[in-house]
Amino acid sequence: MKTMHQITPNPVDPKDKTNKESGGIGIAGQTFLTLVWAGGRESHASATPLVIGAFVFASNDHALGGSTLSVIFRAVAANGVSPLTTHAKLVNVTDAEDVTTLNFVDTTSAEKQETTLTLGTGVGEIKPTERVYEVQVFVDAPSGPGDTIELHSAELRVVNTLT
Repeated sequence: MKTMHQITPNPVDPKDKTNKESGGIGIAGQTFLTLVWAGGRESHASATPLVIGAFVFASNDHALGGSTLSVIFRAVAANGVSPLTTHAKLVNVTDAEDVTTLNFVDTTSAEKQETTLTLGTGVGEIKPTERVYEVQVFVDAPSGPGDTIELHSAELRVVNTLT
């Protein structure tokens, strides 16, 4: 799993070790982004799902005090031909649950699709404790040459917004 973190703290008062500007490491509304790479650079021409990547994730591992947490599933893909509908699906393998599916409809140019995921313990939610997740791609009723999904990338975008 590749991750990228970028946090730039505000200056700290050397006398009392506090941030006089905001009382913390940043300013309310500031966001911190962690990318979790889930796969990419795949071509698939079947209605049978192809696993293009897997990773372990626990939303509790990304919680920061004084912030709200959101998790976004994003994929960039194109179809080999149009008309055609293809899919990138996020699956919780540990609990055998579908989390969400992104649909790419009649697009032969790379297109970004994303959705904010629900955090919690219910079916189809991103769990607070460690689970194995995978990304699958597949095509609706392929019938000829070029009926493919061309997946460029899939990732989780973990966003902490300071409150």
